[in-house]
Amino acid sequence: MSQPLIKSMQPSVALMVAVSFLLFAMSVCATPKNTPKHEKLIISESNQVFQVNQVLYVYEDESTELGVNDLVDMPAQQWMRVTRSMPGYGFSSRPLWFSITVENTLPKEQSFYLEIDYAALDHIEFYSITEDGRRSSYIAGDRYPYYERPIHYPSFLFPFSIEAKKTSRLLFKIESEGPMVVPTRVWFEHTFRQAKQSNFLAYGAFVGAMLVMSLYNFGLFAALREKSYLFYSLFSLCYVGLSLSIEGVAYQVLWQDYPALQRRSILTFGALTSLFLILFTRYFLGIKQDSRIRTVLQLFTIVALLNLIGTFTLPYTASAILQAGVMLCVIIASVAISALLWRRSQQLARLFLISWLLFFISVATNLLTAIGIAPYSAFNEYGSMVGAVVGLVLLSLALGNRINTAKRDKDLAKQEAVRNLRRFEALYEHSLEGIFLLDEDWLIIEANPRFRQLIPGDPIGQFLPLTALLSSSSKAKELQQRMAEEHEVRNIEALFKASGKEPETWLALSLKQKVDPKTGTTLYEGSVADINAVKAFERKLTNLALQDPLTGLLNRRTLESQMKEQLSIARDGTLSGVILLDVDQFRVVNKLYGHTVGDNLLRRVADIFQRCISQHASKHCSARIAGDEFCSFVQSLDPDQLEALAEELRKRIDEFMLVHEDKDIHVEGCVGLVIIEGQKTDINSLIATAQHACKQAKQQGRNRVNVVYDKEDSLKKSREQATWIERIRFAVNNKKFALQIQEIRPIRQHAKQNDALPAHFEVLLRMALDDNDRVSPTEFLPAAERYGLMPLIDRYVFETFFEWMHAHPEKTAAFDCASINVSMQSIADSSFRDWLVKQFREKNVSGKQICLEFTESVAMSSLSDTHAFIQTFKELGCRFALDDFGTGFSSYAQLKDLGVDYVKIDGVFVRNIVSNSVDHTLVKSIAEVAQAMQLETIAEYVENQRIVDTLKEIGIDHIQGYFVHKPEPL
Repeated sequence: MSQPLIKSMQPSVALMVAVSFLLFAMSVCATPKNTPKHEKLIISESNQVFQVNQVLYVYEDESTELGVNDLVDMPAQQWMRVTRSMPGYGFSSRPLWFSITVENTLPKEQSFYLEIDYAALDHIEFYSITEDGRRSSYIAGDRYPYYERPIHYPSFLFPFSIEAKKTSRLLFKIESEGPMVVPTRVWFEHTFRQAKQSNFLAYGAFVGAMLVMSLYNFGLFAALREKSYLFYSLFSLCYVGLSLSIEGVAYQVLWQDYPALQRRSILTFGALTSLFLILFTRYFLGIKQDSRIRTVLQLFTIVALLNLIGTFTLPYTASAILQAGVMLCVIIASVAISALLWRRSQQLARLFLISWLLFFISVATNLLTAIGIAPYSAFNEYGSMVGAVVGLVLLSLALGNRINTAKRDKDLAKQEAVRNLRRFEALYEHSLEGIFLLDEDWLIIEANPRFRQLIPGDPIGQFLPLTALLSSSSKAKELQQRMAEEHEVRNIEALFKASGKEPETWLALSLKQKVDPKTGTTLYEGSVADINAVKAFERKLTNLALQDPLTGLLNRRTLESQMKEQLSIARDGTLSGVILLDVDQFRVVNKLYGHTVGDNLLRRVADIFQRCISQHASKHCSARIAGDEFCSFVQSLDPDQLEALAEELRKRIDEFMLVHEDKDIHVEGCVGLVIIEGQKTDINSLIATAQHACKQAKQQGRNRVNVVYDKEDSLKKSREQATWIERIRFAVNNKKFALQIQEIRPIRQHAKQNDALPAHFEVLLRMALDDNDRVSPTEFLPAAERYGLMPLIDRYVFETFFEWMHAHPEKTAAFDCASINVSMQSIADSSFRDWLVKQFREKNVSGKQICLEFTESVAMSSLSDTHAFIQTFKELGCRFALDDFGTGFSSYAQLKDLGVDYVKIDGVFVRNIVSNSVDHTLVKSIAEVAQAMQLETIAEYVENQRIVDTLKEIGIDHIQGYFVHKPEPL
């Protein structure tokens, strides 16, 4: 067993700790000495109790095989006398024999008890030997059932008698896995129980007080749900269990037939006591979450749990030593932390420290009395228990003080809640957003004044569901479906119906599902915000992006986009045409009459061009593609009709006269017509062919139509694209692709050093079929896209670049971000996504160094796939860039939801930004929108310092182009 018993039967947590360490020192400092002759305990008066420490002799049986006969005949010189009061011998695996010689000098025979006042010894053999050699013997200990003891008593009592004027020798052998502590006394049999009665009453009162405090604090926990009361209750309860086990009372009353349970009960209750003590300290002192003290207490909690596990898994001796160390650390930590918090002026910490110091001082006093260092007195006998109870009662009072503090805090919190409620009501009434509440049928049951302003009419009085207020039934179904799946939506842009003569209004709608805790019904909380100004701005930007501001026709990029869309779905044999008008002498008009007249001329020519095309073709789109060039894509006309239309257009331009200051201004025009059959993908080539046809018409004498057929060219290009399939596969398999890099430089940063790796660059791809031949991506990427080979190329680029990073850690550490393009085919391919995640992990690539680029058209073609792709690699730390931004302004409505980090402005708008006011306005608007969304901008195709200066004025963040850095091999 482990801990020693305090004489007054009031044990403690500190007792378990102190004895385990003191006994080692005592076994050295209090080393017994050889004596040539044994001194006797002389019984000469009728005292209640006789201390035998000064006449106690001990012998350590190193062989572990000696019997009582061997000890009786052993010379006195081999016995060792204990010179100090407390015979403690620490942990010993060898039996110890003790000898006491008692002489009865009284005139009649007397009956005695030998008391070993320590209930945690495993095995005791007791022998009483008279002068004439008669013997009596008993065996007791925690290894044996309680009822086998000679005297039923919590500690060990052995009866013996001595005749008048006779001497008896008492021998007893002790073995124990715990510390061997042998507080030995001799009592008169008739006075023992009477003398012990007061101790029993005091101990019973002590245990009762502890149980009352435990139940009281458990009741407080049940009422307040405050963990500190629970842990204090459990600590008190386990402390009582520890006390009963150490005293032997638990063995006597609860588990007489289970010695093994008695042996482990002390360790188990001790481990639980230390665990609940540290938990109580942690919650009682209210340590803050981010405090280092809390971290220390959490560490001690883990150690206490391990100590509890060790109680059942470790050998008894090892478990006892471990528990002693843990409990000592727990006690020191509790006192030290409360002392530290006292210095920080925490009132609870002061009460805590005072209470525990009273408790530990009383325990220490009792311990010193038990081991014989402090003299026995009534004060020590009962004052220690009183001190312990007073200390613990002070703790209970401190806990009770927390009730008043908690009540006061609750009142203050209630007052604060009332103030917050009033502030919330004010915010609710005067909010700039409309706030409302829906029932489970989506009926509007509550709304603030702003909602009634934004939603005209009386939606509450009319008992209308929210969906009935939306202009689009499909939007209403989408909203209900998303709420059913996600239970929450944010900032859905929706058009709400008009009331009377008022126009429809754009609102940003947010909804969140909740359950009414009282009724259990489903409710929906929501808000709406006015975004009409934003929508008007978007429409303005869209018009700027789609139209030519001078003539009102489409611009070139919009024309290309619509042509590409229509031609991609055209069937074989479908005829269409590109008609291009080049106005002659336009520059002469500008020089002679000024730009105002020139602009007026262009507007009139655009009107003639648009009306002529519209009168002859039902399906067409017309645009101004350059200063004096107009182009129209016409569908569903045969070649003859197209030629007739082109000739009619030439004729009308020829007949047109512009009157300025009584002067007639006449211009002519050349018309180029490209007749298309089937599908086409190279739109730029078609327009270039039409421009070339116009040029040929000028060379042939002006004011005429030149017709070109694209059928043969289409077949040729189709065959050329097909040959790229094998060339691409060959390049991938034989590593014929080469990676290059081009710097993306902050606009206000100086040029990099020649040998330095750029901090931010884009990874470019070239096909290297031989040492001198470098094939541009514009030649093979269209074929790769058409035939589904983009994921193959994307895998090659990522795998090659990641291998380079892995092989060059010093260069990898030198750059911050590498931008790599990803195709739509790869984004939509979930297997590619899984493969790329695996590449990041296998090559140990940091996502923070990689920026994934995709074009605006890719992002908009499949928003769900794009969102899933972005979410996957955002979790790895990757950044994202939206490339070729500005090619299709449908992205403005979705840009804020994509979660990209960079917006790359298409070079078409950057090349002429210095001279073209439309491009300047467009780039500036993109920069302003990106800045409002906290996105960084990158301008592509920067070719001179004037462009850099203009971009710097606009507020562009980064630049890229040949003026900044020409691509170089990785």
